[in-house]
Amino acid sequence: FDENEDVTNPNDEAYMSALNKLTAGGDVSQFLLGDGWDDDFDDLEDDYHSPIDNVDELHFVNDVLKEAYQREPEVYQQVQGALPAETVAACQQLFAAVDAQRSQAGPATPPAS
Repeated sequence: FDENEDVTNPNDEAYMSALNKLTAGGDVSQFLLGDGWDDDFDDLEDDYHSPIDNVDELHFVNDVLKEAYQREPEVYQQVQGALPAETVAACQQLFAAVDAQRSQAGPATPPAS
């Protein structure tokens, strides 16, 4: 190839041809560009309800850690001792907030079985 010529090969030409077809318009090009890739799923998300939709993550973590402390207090204390004091204090504040929320909400009703 001369200095002013582009180096071409059949694979590159096929690739460029495919790209040109996609950029000419169509749903595939818009999808590849990231435009509206999840539009079809918006309606499905609104209709789907998971069994854990109503679970408050903070309450769940609080309950799990309290249960861990009741089952294995020594291990729990080792983990707590390995954490920085700021982390332990922040967790204690969060757990106090959870307890306050629960006391304001009143007694919990057990789930129907």
